[in-house]
Amino acid sequence: AAGHLVVVDKIYLYDNDGGEYLHGSSDGHLEINAGTTLDITAPTVDINASTVVTIDTPSVTVTDVTTSSATEGGNLRLGSNDGAVMASGHRLGVLEFAGAEDTSSTMTVGARIEALTDATWSPSENGAYLSFYTTDGNASQTEQVRIDASGNTSVLAGNLIITGATKGIIHTNS
Repeated sequence: AAGHLVVVDKIYLYDNDGGEYLHGSSDGHLEINAGTTLDITAPTVDINASTVVTIDTPSVTVTDVTTSSATEGGNLRLGSNDGAVMASGHRLGVLEFAGAEDTSSTMTVGARIEALTDATWSPSENGAYLSFYTTDGNASQTEQVRIDASGNTSVLAGNLIITGATKGIIHTNS
């Protein structure tokens, strides 16, 4: 096609020493070997994956380089947008903390934090709550704490243990 690079089988871009390269193949895989650092400079980097994006690294850092203020700072946003309105009980996002449970690298969730809607969303209703889960036994996850849209905190399993000096009012339902 005019104005386009058409690759029938595969493409290789590499340096003369063979260390860094870009390899795209006809099966849809793109491999980038950048040696030590891959720099992408753009106003927006958009990755559209139909299932999952995996980053194998010991650390991910999000740094905001604008002047610090009450509205600036690193931002990690989890969202849900299938083009439909969020219904009550739909999950907005989840943070899962997992580790290998065996030498086959089987990853098991040890704890998670979820944000869920508490009503069908509209321009005037965006209520949500946070649920905190822990895992015990054979990957059995239990919701332990919930913070609702009004700020009420419920301990759903176990006991509430307060240590040190306390101020305020504690209500119980018993």
